[in-house]
Amino acid sequence: MPTRILYAVDTSTGEKFRLMTLHPDGSLTAEAPDMAEAIPVLKARGLSNEFIFERTKRRSNAYMRHVEEVVPDADRP
Repeated sequence: MPTRILYAVDTSTGEKFRLMTLHPDGSLTAEAPDMAEAIPVLKARGLSNEFIFERTKRRSNAYMRHVEEVVPDADRP
């Protein structure tokens, strides 16, 4: 599985903020402080790391758009 990085993009300025990273081993890390607080709460509700990542990715609005970057595995050609 490749590394998947989720960014929030401000639609008015185009400024990009890194939110979270879903790692090849299935672990999820958050770069944004609010996401770092939210992930343990969501996991306590029984949600998987993949579900949390996908759910956040779909939650764009008129002001913030969520964009995913996929980084291929270095081990694969």
